[in-house]
Amino acid sequence: YLVQVFSKIARYHIIYFILMIGVTLICAVLLTLFDLDFEVLMSAEMLLFGFYFMSAFLLSFYPNQEEGGLMTAVMVKYILSSMLLISFAIIYAYILKILILWDIPSNALFRITAVLFFIMIPLCLMNRAYEDNNPLSHIMKWLPCLFIPFLFLQAYSIGIRILDNGITPLRYAAVAFLIFECITLIVYFIFHEKINLLLPAAAAIIFLCCFAPYINMNHVSFYSQKAMLEYYLKLPAEMQETILTADVE
Repeated sequence: YLVQVFSKIARYHIIYFILMIGVTLICAVLLTLFDLDFEVLMSAEMLLFGFYFMSAFLLSFYPNQEEGGLMTAVMVKYILSSMLLISFAIIYAYILKILILWDIPSNALFRITAVLFFIMIPLCLMNRAYEDNNPLSHIMKWLPCLFIPFLFLQAYSIGIRILDNGITPLRYAAVAFLIFECITLIVYFIFHEKINLLLPAAAAIIFLCCFAPYINMNHVSFYSQKAMLEYYLKLPAEMQETILTADVE
């Protein structure tokens, strides 16, 4: 199913790109010949995006028995998989730098690894549909194992900031996403036949984070920041000044 969806989305993107170029050229001629406002081009592009791209994107999720084409197979087996492996190598090089220099991981690391996780799981699942004549099939099957060290790096990165500055809605969401990553990896390796249950699990986590009484992100963040403020006000004036002037990332 993921391969079929990806194949359709890829084709629709190519068609949309061609149509966008055509609309841009036509509007450029109109703007030049008739002295029209630039908003005409923007309106035409938005109409193309709304009527074609969004409708085509939604139709991509309608399942059928269509096989993924050659272009999809090449992108999944070679191009995207190779780019993902290169990204993993870069992150591991960064981990090596942290271990050598004992640096605190950057805030951006959590966002980068989170995006990497969103790409990795669907791509690893799609590679299962191309096990024949796929030199990266075995590597992609066990690639999530290499993501496990990233979990500890993410936990340290967000944990050190929570200890120093308390919980905020964004940090709360980061912790919830870290829990979802752990659940996903457990399901992927142990209960791989029930991988589709991750969607309701994600919906349940989002509901708890946003709407659950007393444990939603806004409630927890409010009391965490209140506690941090009360602690700060009890400090001597010299320490308060030091905290205010500190460069906190």
